[in-house]
Amino acid sequence: WEVPTKGQLAVTVAVDWVSLEQTVTDQTEFDDVVTRYMKGKRRYPALQEAARIACVMRNSTQVSPEQIMVIEVFARDFILTLPQVEVMGALNPALKERMLSTLFHCIEGGQAVQNLCMMKLPTVRAFHNVFAKVRNYLNFNLANPTWHYKLDLQNPVDFSVAEKILVLNRWEARVDLKYQRADTSEHGNRSRIRNAYHSNIALPEDIFSWVLPDENILEFDYVSSQRPKLSDYSMEAPYFLRLLKYVEETSLDDWAKVNTLRQVSHYFFITARQMRELICLFPTDNEKRSDCLLLFFCRVIDMYNEKVFR
Repeated sequence: WEVPTKGQLAVTVAVDWVSLEQTVTDQTEFDDVVTRYMKGKRRYPALQEAARIACVMRNSTQVSPEQIMVIEVFARDFILTLPQVEVMGALNPALKERMLSTLFHCIEGGQAVQNLCMMKLPTVRAFHNVFAKVRNYLNFNLANPTWHYKLDLQNPVDFSVAEKILVLNRWEARVDLKYQRADTSEHGNRSRIRNAYHSNIALPEDIFSWVLPDENILEFDYVSSQRPKLSDYSMEAPYFLRLLKYVEETSLDDWAKVNTLRQVSHYFFITARQMRELICLFPTDNEKRSDCLLLFFCRVIDMYNEKVFR
């Protein structure tokens, strides 16, 4: 195409999705796709930048607007290490709680390092306050993302969860298109997101071109196209019975039980009969029964027997 010499030219440059083109295969793990995308979009702070930031953060008596701005910038564009977060917290202890609740998703090293950061909080109250802010991130299981989400986009940690879901949604749509799988999306565009509302307003059908805002509540369902392969097998009966026993005998409430199962759900597959036994762990709470069904529905290897738990 030859560029004309008059008129106006409008183009859209989308560099964010370039890295996804290299991973369009059903053999790629969800974690690898999102991690590669995030590392391509974010960067590590340079040494000179770290020195300037230290000068801004060094104030142990009060919290300034400049310090809040620096934290918010880090939350959007940077990857941080545990020592860097510790140094920033030591420079201004008054900001430590807010800093961790805002930068939690930026900390490199995975869940183990992030949990270590939580353990370094000085008081139980501080731990509770930070946990309330990062709850959705901690409960989010990228390897089994099928769930109902309600995210506060003004919270940078919740925004990160929404961002990862949108990346995963686009990647799964491209994989389905490559392998010519049946389109079971809500709007016929291969999107895995359903019933999406932002500020109680339905999102446009073309969710791939929708720009994620940084305010108000985003609520949606995500149903992954991930299904068991022919070579996958269900958890053996002795181990499954032990799992049922642990969940049934624990003193945790039903919500904590569901979240615990959610964190380990990607490690095993189940049969339709085992699905029924899992649902029966919550005999009186229909909401938790539904959550349990949603959590393991895509992990059932013999779906032709689904009438057992219907």
